[in-house]
Amino acid sequence: MVVFMPIGRKSGARFRDIAAHAKVGVATVDRVLNERGNVSAETAARVIESARILKVKRLLPTPWQRHRRYRAIFSRQRSSVAKRLNLAFLHAAAPWQGTITLERNLVNEDDPRLYYDEIMRCVGVVDGVIIVPIDDPQVRDAVRKLSRQAPVVAIISDIRSSGRQWFVGVDNYQAGRTAGYLVARSTPQHGKIVVLWRGPAYTGQADRVRGFTDIVKQHPPAAEVLAFSVTAENDDTVALFMSGLFRTHSDIKAVYNAGINEAPVAAVVQRHRPAHHFCYIAHELTADNIDLLKARVLDFIVDQNPEQQAQRALDLLLSHDRLIEPTEIKASTAFTIHCAESLHL
Repeated sequence: MVVFMPIGRKSGARFRDIAAHAKVGVATVDRVLNERGNVSAETAARVIESARILKVKRLLPTPWQRHRRYRAIFSRQRSSVAKRLNLAFLHAAAPWQGTITLERNLVNEDDPRLYYDEIMRCVGVVDGVIIVPIDDPQVRDAVRKLSRQAPVVAIISDIRSSGRQWFVGVDNYQAGRTAGYLVARSTPQHGKIVVLWRGPAYTGQADRVRGFTDIVKQHPPAAEVLAFSVTAENDDTVALFMSGLFRTHSDIKAVYNAGINEAPVAAVVQRHRPAHHFCYIAHELTADNIDLLKARVLDFIVDQNPEQQAQRALDLLLSHDRLIEPTEIKASTAFTIHCAESLHL
């Protein structure tokens, strides 16, 4: 056993500072940080977390608990979110190296059977799962079976009536209402609004579309909303579909992309959008979307902050296993609105 000397007066936080923060005695801090034992796992975790928060300049021990194994499951198809989530999970898990393993498994496509198989492979193997789900009976069944054995956190999009323990994400209905308000205030009342989404299996997008449509109807005379469920992820197919819409409808005044692949939509909008009285809104503050804002192709971006969602989802699993205190963990996250001016572009 390695024995560390007590923290000196010039080395940052002292034992009594840690004790006050963790609400324990100084002797307990000494037993935890010098690994002398005789302290409960919950108390040890609290002391070590306080030491981390106070930035103690020493190697901190691992709490006396077995190594935890968590798994995050999400789809490659949602590439803009997947890349940000992958980096966010790496960042969130980094301080817990040696205490937990956070695996990231990306399914190749949004196929219910693939999701079912991936989730069922977690049963009896991992201590907790974070999933960006599709709302399908097979997936709900798998989540229901897994959640009896290990906690499940849904993020980005919810999977209701599945037995999952938590949903971490934004209020997508309000995000859609906000997008609808921006369109209503930015364009004339006549004309058509094109809404694009991937279908009812994506509950977050369904909530966005519902919120968007509700707010547009409240601004009479209500514009005609043309909502399309676009399942094709091939860029050429999406581009042909969008070009056809602009040829068929000469009075399109806005496009709201609630969650399909952005690149082909943006390319067509850039070619066909009128010079005035047009509004184009999408989701996710990616590098490509920032470029579209800069080029004045996109007018607004509604970002759901997947980095914060990943951190809070992991925190809920850590809290469940008593590695951190649960008192300040919030499942809900706030979405943000961006435009070229807000980003100084």
